[in-house]
Amino acid sequence: MNEIYEMNDQPNSRVSEELRVEDEQGNICFFFLLGDEIVEGSTKKAHQGPTYMQSVWGRPSNLPRFHIEFNEFGQPIGGKDSYLCHFLGPVARNGRYCPIDVMDCREIPCRKKTEMIDDVKLHFDVPISAHKWILSSIGDKWRHWKHFLKSNYWEDVPMVSMIMPKDKRIVLHQWIKLITYWSSYEGKEASKRNKGSRAKKTM
Repeated sequence: MNEIYEMNDQPNSRVSEELRVEDEQGNICFFFLLGDEIVEGSTKKAHQGPTYMQSVWGRPSNLPRFHIEFNEFGQPIGGKDSYLCHFLGPVARNGRYCPIDVMDCREIPCRKKTEMIDDVKLHFDVPISAHKWILSSIGDKWRHWKHFLKSNYWEDVPMVSMIMPKDKRIVLHQWIKLITYWSSYEGKEASKRNKGSRAKKTM
C-alpha cells in the first residue's frame, strides 16, 4: 500500500504543495502541485518524518468528506493505521486546539474540544458515537507530543538557551510557559512522581 507524507504544514496554502509518496519498496517519489499542474520530482529511499496530512487539510470543500468505517465501540476500523488516526496527530500538535502549556489534557476548554470535533467532521464522515474515541486519541497524541518535546528540546539548564523553540510547530508563548514549569521545583517533582508511577506499571 502506498503511503503519503506531507511536507507543507500550512493548512490553507494552495500556491505550491510538495508531496512525498512512498511505494511498497520504500522509495519516496516527490510531486509538486503548482496551481492545477502536478509535476513529478526526484525519487529517493524513504525516511519517515512528521505527518502533516496536507492532503486532508488542503482538500477542496466541494469534495465529499472521507468515509471511515467504525466498529460498535465508535473506533475506526484499522485502529492506529486508519487515515483518521493519522489525521488526528497534527490536530493534537496544533497549539490552537491543544495548547502545550496546559498541564493536563482534561483542562483543555470544552469549546476547544468542540472545535476539534467540528474540524474533524469537516473532513471525515463520523458518527456521534465516535466523538469520545476521537478526543481520547487526540489526548494520547497530545501527551506523546509533549513527551517528544521534553525528550528532545528541554534540558535542566538556564532557560535563556531554550527560549526559541527548535520546532516550527511550537507556539512561542506556550513553549516559554511550558519550559518555565518544567524548570521549576514543582515541575521537577511532578516529573519524578510520574516516572515512579510508570515504573510501577511496568513491574
